[in-house]
Amino acid sequence: MDKSVSIVLVDNRHHRVIARQNWGLTKEQMKGMHVHHRVKRSEGGTNDPSNLYVCSKWFHNNIWHSPEEYLEWAAKGGASNKGVKKKAKPGKRLGRPKGTKDSVQTRLRKSIARLGPNNPRYGVVPDKETRAKISEKNKGKRHSQKRKDDQTSAILGRKWWVSPEGMTRLCHDRPGPEWTEGRVKAS
Repeated sequence: MDKSVSIVLVDNRHHRVIARQNWGLTKEQMKGMHVHHRVKRSEGGTNDPSNLYVCSKWFHNNIWHSPEEYLEWAAKGGASNKGVKKKAKPGKRLGRPKGTKDSVQTRLRKSIARLGPNNPRYGVVPDKETRAKISEKNKGKRHSQKRKDDQTSAILGRKWWVSPEGMTRLCHDRPGPEWTEGRVKAS
């Protein structure tokens, strides 16, 4: 036999199956768990059991993948299916189930994506008619007693402080050692 020829076995199983069998877990134990690649597949990582880590969804999203890393990945396009039209199955509607919320990373990504000029309301100044409609709609609204009490407790005890540069701030404690009480810069 020619010794220059070698046979390489390729494991085509899904990484979840490999991790489950390697760690001796049942399908029931794997429900809700994530499988993390220590070295990302995009960076040359493999599905070798030594490269796989089974963890909870929270641990995977917040420890292995920080919000900064997630935003960087999402900015590059992430795993988006742009241009793919999904069709609803009979009796089902598209989208998330009712009552579900965005993850912290998604909320952060959406917030950053709508800052400044990217906000659809950026630079829009409502005209007099619109302002009048808003004003009329808000007339007669009453805040609950709890909200009033919360606002009062947040305001009580605050003092005006002024810095040597003339900046003023309203807060409970002295903002810095050089700040003096009052609203006008001392001469």
